[in-house]
Amino acid sequence: EKRRVIDLKRWDKQQKEVIFIPMIAILEDSHIEVQFLKRQEHPGTIQIKDKYDNIVYQDAVTCDKQATYIIKLENFNMGQYKLLYLDASIKLIGEFVIE
Repeated sequence: EKRRVIDLKRWDKQQKEVIFIPMIAILEDSHIEVQFLKRQEHPGTIQIKDKYDNIVYQDAVTCDKQATYIIKLENFNMGQYKLLYLDASIKLIGEFVIE
């Protein structure tokens, strides 16, 4: 089974200082494992968009403690996708490929 970390970056603006990314996303063969590194202060949304920017997955997330969130990929076609995390304070985006 292959494990690849999805590189998440700030989506909304360029930052000159180093910022803390509050989660890690790991692409497995059949799912993405999202690990929240600290308690989220605001409810958030996880989205996956295809190469045409269509939302193919969306879910609301509330993590009041350190938690792991699983996104199953069995019904996704091969191709390039974007993983987005959005809440009131941060917008993150990372790209990944399903082979």
